[in-house]
Amino acid sequence: MISFLARIKARFQLTGSILIVVGILIPQIGNSQPQAKNNTVYDEQVYQQLIGKSYFDKSLVNKGIFFRSTFLPGKIVFTSGDSIDKVFVRYECLSEKLIWLSDGYGQIELDDININSFELKNADTTFFFAKRKVKSLGDSIPRFYQIYPGNNLGLMALRKVVRKDSYMKKKKFYIYAPAPVFVFTVRDKEYILKSLKLKTLYTLFPEKKEAIQKQANSASFRIKNENDFVAFLQLIEPILLEN
Repeated sequence: MISFLARIKARFQLTGSILIVVGILIPQIGNSQPQAKNNTVYDEQVYQQLIGKSYFDKSLVNKGIFFRSTFLPGKIVFTSGDSIDKVFVRYECLSEKLIWLSDGYGQIELDDININSFELKNADTTFFFAKRKVKSLGDSIPRFYQIYPGNNLGLMALRKVVRKDSYMKKKKFYIYAPAPVFVFTVRDKEYILKSLKLKTLYTLFPEKKEAIQKQANSASFRIKNENDFVAFLQLIEPILLEN
């Protein structure tokens, strides 16, 4: 009978960059099973789906490329329906890759071909990402979008970053800054928002401009950041959805 290790080696031919299959790296001793840092025991078959390659930590150069700069506890759901939680991960917006902090093997850039969705948990907040294909953004294949719960607009965001020039003591260098693209749906029509300003909503919904302005004034709402914009979008949801 062919051993588990032999079957994996036959399946994956390692060429070029180092391909890492966690099932190979975990010691196969007796009946022992893979464990996370919190000693949660995982099924060997689930762990085999964590496939990727060694990752160079780009945060040493620029932390702005990450959705959150630090590794956060999270959950990964595979296309097979299996899931694994209490793993430490972070999302790189530049390459749109999920990075896993493995126990003993460093940072691993996960192959997302078999990942359906993932969560990042920061204190009392959970950020949920899932694969979606938005035609109006030219997606040829599904990409990871942040999904916002608790609304009827199907609100989600593509977590993009843009490179910007900066100067310090007359020396030029560059940084990456968040540039999210929001997508939502009103009566089966997709809307794209790249500018988080009220006037963008006025342009998209000129027939509802007066109602949106009235809501903004009555609530004394000031959009200072992305969270404010999302909150306001959810506030005017009834206005956008009404006929």
